[in-house]
Amino acid sequence: MMEEGPVLIMSFTAHQVKCIRDASGAIVEGGENHVEQSLYVFAMRRQPHIWDPLLAWQVLEVAEQQQMEVW
Repeated sequence: MMEEGPVLIMSFTAHQVKCIRDASGAIVEGGENHVEQSLYVFAMRRQPHIWDPLLAWQVLEVAEQQQMEVW
């Protein structure tokens, strides 16, 4: 809870391919088959002065908490 009201904290995991390439297209980190699992955390709050429910949400924080190789 903040002074402005409640804060929603959501966490989820995602499997994602980590393949970083340079300007010439060569892989510099990870690979096309390098799958990692990441834990993300979002903190959001509703802006009380905005009445449109689709526009009223403000992201306060986005963080990647953990990352580990899966395959």
